[in-house]
Amino acid sequence: MSKPLIRILIQADSSNPRLLEGLEVWLNLGLLSDAQVRQIGELYLSDPLPKKTVNSGNNQRVLAGKITPKLVVSTSPQPAFQLPNFATNLVESLKAELSVRWLLFLGLFLVIISSGVLAASQWEKFPATGQYLILFAYTFAFWGASLWGSQQSRFPVTSEALKLVTLLLIPLNFWAMDGLKLWSDSLGLLTIAIAALVLTILTVTLYRNQGQFQRRSLFNHLGLSYLNWGWQIPGFPVIAIYLGIMITVFLTIVNPPPTSSTSSPRIDFKIVVIYLLTLLFGRAIFVVNVDISQLGLALGIFAGFLYISSSLILHRSSYFILLFGWLVTVYIQPWQAFLVSGIGMGIFSHHLLKYWRERDLAAIFGFGLSMVALVGRLIPPELRKTAINVGVEISSSQDSPWALLSLTWFPYLIFMVVITDWIYHRPQRKVAYFGDFLSLLFATFLTCLSLSNPALRSLNLLASTITLAVVISRRQPLKPIVVLATHILGLVTFANLIERLISSNQSLVSFAVANIILGLTTQLFGDWWQRHYQIEKLPNPWQIIPIIYGILAIIFRVQTSANWTGLISLAFALILIGIGRRNIEAKPLVYLGLMGISVSTYEILLYQINAQPLTEQWIAFATLGTSLMYGYRILSPWLIAYLRIPEPEITIIAHLHWFISSILLGLVISNPINSQLLLTIGTSLLLIRYALFQGRHNSDLDTAETWIYVGLIQITGLVIYLQNLLDISDFLIPWSGSLVSILSYFFYILPWNIWGWPVRPWKRVAIILPVITLIVSHSILQPEQQLTWYFSVVFGTLFYIILAKFTQNIRLTYLSLILISFTFYDWLGSIDDIFIFTLPISCSLLYFSQVEPSLKLEQNRDLRHGLRVLGTAILSGTSLATSEGNGVVPGILNLIIIFVGLGLRIRAFLYIGTAIFLINIVNQLIILNSVYSFIKWIIVFILGVILIWIAANFETRREQLITLWNNWVAELQTWE
Repeated sequence: MSKPLIRILIQADSSNPRLLEGLEVWLNLGLLSDAQVRQIGELYLSDPLPKKTVNSGNNQRVLAGKITPKLVVSTSPQPAFQLPNFATNLVESLKAELSVRWLLFLGLFLVIISSGVLAASQWEKFPATGQYLILFAYTFAFWGASLWGSQQSRFPVTSEALKLVTLLLIPLNFWAMDGLKLWSDSLGLLTIAIAALVLTILTVTLYRNQGQFQRRSLFNHLGLSYLNWGWQIPGFPVIAIYLGIMITVFLTIVNPPPTSSTSSPRIDFKIVVIYLLTLLFGRAIFVVNVDISQLGLALGIFAGFLYISSSLILHRSSYFILLFGWLVTVYIQPWQAFLVSGIGMGIFSHHLLKYWRERDLAAIFGFGLSMVALVGRLIPPELRKTAINVGVEISSSQDSPWALLSLTWFPYLIFMVVITDWIYHRPQRKVAYFGDFLSLLFATFLTCLSLSNPALRSLNLLASTITLAVVISRRQPLKPIVVLATHILGLVTFANLIERLISSNQSLVSFAVANIILGLTTQLFGDWWQRHYQIEKLPNPWQIIPIIYGILAIIFRVQTSANWTGLISLAFALILIGIGRRNIEAKPLVYLGLMGISVSTYEILLYQINAQPLTEQWIAFATLGTSLMYGYRILSPWLIAYLRIPEPEITIIAHLHWFISSILLGLVISNPINSQLLLTIGTSLLLIRYALFQGRHNSDLDTAETWIYVGLIQITGLVIYLQNLLDISDFLIPWSGSLVSILSYFFYILPWNIWGWPVRPWKRVAIILPVITLIVSHSILQPEQQLTWYFSVVFGTLFYIILAKFTQNIRLTYLSLILISFTFYDWLGSIDDIFIFTLPISCSLLYFSQVEPSLKLEQNRDLRHGLRVLGTAILSGTSLATSEGNGVVPGILNLIIIFVGLGLRIRAFLYIGTAIFLINIVNQLIILNSVYSFIKWIIVFILGVILIWIAANFETRREQLITLWNNWVAELQTWE
């Protein structure tokens, strides 16, 4: 296999004698062949011979015509900056493919189109038959051009493209026949008969010329084309859509795949069929205004047809079309949505078996659940109502009939579990674990539905326990967490059944007290037994029996609430801690016990403050949580020794209490009415102190910074709370930006690292706090405070400029830019002029591209150029868009941009300024042509003639033009 050739462009003076020496060196090295050297010499290093003329006396006389060589051999050292690959390839393609015949075709095409524009300007003066014949003529014009191109060996791709355009125009002809109602008169009927016959013959001819004659594709094309007839009949558009999609699916199924020995057609007929179906859908939806919900099933089938395509784009498009078809039918057409969901399950099942991706399994379960939900809507209303009434009566769920779904949808959960188990044994463990997660979510959802009804709750928990037990029995190896979850679920089910069986008016407090005493006694006796006889691990009954006693005590006291009932929960938590600390395997019980201690203390406090307002309850809970938090940190050495857990886990428990207390305190601060002011402030300071000191002398830098950020956020919340409480908002809000800027300056310069804190969080907060303060304070300003706020904005802007100068960090000025833009929009109010609206955006982009340090690197020149192009395009484009036909302002603006580009040698300004300037000129020409259509025809006609003239002259001057182009590009490459 031959290696690809390298194309090298060299710029050199053709009169330099050392050029021949260099060519000889390359020839000796084998980089050039003798034929290539001769070709270079003929093209660039020689002068044409003088032309000869013959006089009447057969005496030859030479007319000397010396031609100075100005040709440049292509190459110079490769510049540091190169055009993007796409642009380079595009330019090289144009230089390679531009030819006389191609320009001749373009010229002829523009002449034809200009004639069509002229005809369109007089369109209403034609009868319906005449209007159709124009389209008919253009169809055959494209076919004729394709015939001409096929006879030229240099235009195979263009010829096939023209044939494809002809095929795509054929169904439009049938649409036009029906839309123009040609059948309403005799001349139109005659036109329909002749045009239909000729177009059919043309279609057959085009299909026969594609190598292999695909009879079924031809029938599909003709069938979909003929289905554009008869749309004036009520209801027929929907029939036509479904007939078309069913014909396509049938012909696709029965069409065998081509054999390897059969030559493939040059035109992909599947693309043609997709176009024909899209044409039918588009006409039905946008022209005839068919209710799109009636086409949901057709869209689903169409999505399936696209899915089996080998094209990746069509393959992915099928997902969106399928989802769209489901959305438009799910609320209005349940039976169609049911079938579309079935198609979706089939598509994603095939994709799952092929690639084993998690999102495919999620889609399968999603569509399956929609089918389950839609089945209920497909049942006749009377039968559905009767079944619901019977279920409600049996389960006594009159107040919550939706709880019945926890049982009626449970078979689908079993289906999910079975599918996941099948995937698990494939084995595709990662996908199976994801299926387990989805099944768990759905099971949790069903359990939540059943919570309001005791009977349904019991049945749901029992079914869930059995299902989970069966799953565990089929999974090897067993995971301890799953086994533990099964046991917990079993205990919950057992407790729920007991509560259901013994629920009555009889007080069970005595049973609760007896069981908790028995539990504590057996737990303490087990501790004594293990310590006295030096037993490493007690038998399992000594581990399980105290827990069972504790669970029974909790169940028996669940209906009783008193000032002492929290002690039962506390005792059960102590039982769990006592058992969990015995060995490492029971360690999770320690965490459950510590959680129980917190819950029981909150329960005891709740009974004491139950009559207090909600805000005071929150502050009481926050204070209790803060006390527990500091208790864990202060008593951590003793707790580590007793509980036999490491210090980081004690720290995590304290952090959890800090988090809960912070949430509760946030609720308190958000409420303006609070009689416990000192307690609120004290608790807030303790929480803030905890957070900030967690970030001090902390070896984990990321964790330390996070704590500092959190502590500063809490400080901000407390300041806002005190500001509102002391009623000083009228003074602080308009001046808050100035005050925060001063505070931020000290945040930035103070030696935090000497005091034990990392520096970065304080500096980051100092940078971001003023801009946030100014923007947020603006939203709560009073009208009379607006001027003061503007002074604060000026102060904040100067703060960032000074800080940027002080730190030699130009990026800090971006925040000043944000403040200036925000103030600009606020000052203008509602803006209707898009040029004024986008002015700060375009200027910001240009400023960013000019001063951003990373964009000055060589590898980021493309990005810098792109940002300049975007900013200049927004600035110039919006000025043109808002000119309202007057091109003076955009013309002057773009001339300025062009001269700036030339002066600063910036390509983006030159490119965009020139492009928008030319568009402005063309726009003015179009405005003129809209008034005088004849002038439009003349201009386009002249343009076509110019292209033909270029075609006639380009062949003889090809090398000179390419050289000129290369020199110009090389010069632009040195610009920014």
